[in-house]
Amino acid sequence: MTLGMGRMGGDVTKGAAGIRGIWVLLAVFVLSWLGALVFTAPLSLIRLPADALPEGMTLSSRSGTLWLGEWQLSLPQGASVHLTTRFLPGALLHGRFSWQVTAQGAGLQADAVVTPGQAKVLIDRFQGQLAADSPLMQAATPWPLGGVLNGTGAAVLQQTAQGLLPMTATISLQWHAAHLTTTEALSLGDLALSAKVDHGQLTGTLTSLPSVSAPLRGDLSLSGGLMSGPRLRVHGFLEATSFASPALRQQLGLLGHPAPDGRTPIDGYLPGH
Repeated sequence: MTLGMGRMGGDVTKGAAGIRGIWVLLAVFVLSWLGALVFTAPLSLIRLPADALPEGMTLSSRSGTLWLGEWQLSLPQGASVHLTTRFLPGALLHGRFSWQVTAQGAGLQADAVVTPGQAKVLIDRFQGQLAADSPLMQAATPWPLGGVLNGTGAAVLQQTAQGLLPMTATISLQWHAAHLTTTEALSLGDLALSAKVDHGQLTGTLTSLPSVSAPLRGDLSLSGGLMSGPRLRVHGFLEATSFASPALRQQLGLLGHPAPDGRTPIDGYLPGH
């Protein structure tokens, strides 16, 4: 009798182990299936708000997944920027979902870490190069520009009625072989911009970098709001050197009368604002 009960107990134990094995296999299958869905999730799942980008710009997915994909940013003038996104698993340790984003096209080469949030986007470790005659610059001023801009920085972009605008930011920028065309092309030499944005208010300094053949000397202070109706004030002094063209001297004369020390005071607003 004791022997029979032992056999029955063994059968029950084997049956329970079999059931547990089936549940384990089902769990592994479900987890594998969910993992496959997650890691092959298409880029088309991402939808940007209609007003997230400036007017005339559209962002569309081309290929890949949420974790490694390719995008196209179309510009109003017909040009486009190719974007590559790569998920950064290490950001999960800080409770973030971040992507390494590389941009190329329309005179732009840039790289940054992008972290989406609720109604905002964090951009960190940005570094890039932009041709000043790029279609991307035409929204900043109606005057044609020339030269090459190299910059680094970080920013928090906030969703507003005007799209994504910087709420806070730090920017360091150098504009090499700067050109600005009004009635004719004006050579400005090499310029440097250092700026900060705090609660949508920009403050910064634009400086003419010294060189043997620099056409300008001086620096300008920039200030103004970015969140609603951008209006950036420019204040400071500029001085034409012996390398300045007659056209540049004429333009400086239109901005103000030179002081006794030869510097021209500047007090106004950026073109296009």
